[in-house]
Amino acid sequence: MRTEIDLANPEERLYPGMYAEASLEMNRRPDAPTVPATAVGSDGDGNFVDTITDNRVTRLAIKTGLSDDGRIEITAGLSEETPVVTTLKSAPPPGTAVQPQIMRGTS
Repeated sequence: MRTEIDLANPEERLYPGMYAEASLEMNRRPDAPTVPATAVGSDGDGNFVDTITDNRVTRLAIKTGLSDDGRIEITAGLSEETPVVTTLKSAPPPGTAVQPQIMRGTS
C-alpha cells in the first residue's frame, strides 16, 4: 500500500520518492484461534460458526477480529478445542445429526 511517512533524517540518508518495505503489527492476540473465512457466517444477531456438540450441528455466536489470507481471528465465543464446521455453505442445518471427521488445521 502506498503510504507517506514523516521521519527524522538528521544524516540526510533518505530522499523524497524513495521506497521502503515495512511491517506494522496491530492488536496482536497470540491466543486467539483462527478459522477459515468460509466457516464464519452472520445474521441479524451477529457472527457465528457451526460446531459439533454431541454429534449434532450447533450454531455458536462469536466475535471476530482481524482477517487475513482466508482466515478470521475469533476473539470471543470459541475455544481452540471446539470443533468447527469449516464450510457453512455446504453444512447441514443446526440440529442435524452428523458423524464428524476431525481435521487439524493451523490456528
